[in-house]
Amino acid sequence: MIEDEVEAVARAIARARRSTSPENPEQDLGVVSEQHRELARLTIATLELHRASKGKSADRLGLEELEQTPADCPDTD
Repeated sequence: MIEDEVEAVARAIARARRSTSPENPEQDLGVVSEQHRELARLTIATLELHRASKGKSADRLGLEELEQTPADCPDTD
């Protein structure tokens, strides 16, 4: 995981939380807390796992399609 990605996602999380937080409308817009960074790491890791699992599913699907003989495939006349 690249720290630049973590910081970018953490900034987005911080901005989103500030825009929905009416308690302190004058909160410093440049503040990214360690909690924002932890949420960013969790988000990025979850996306990486999701993409990896989708890739494995696609790989298996590709192999199954290659293993089919023309007789197994409908409408190949």
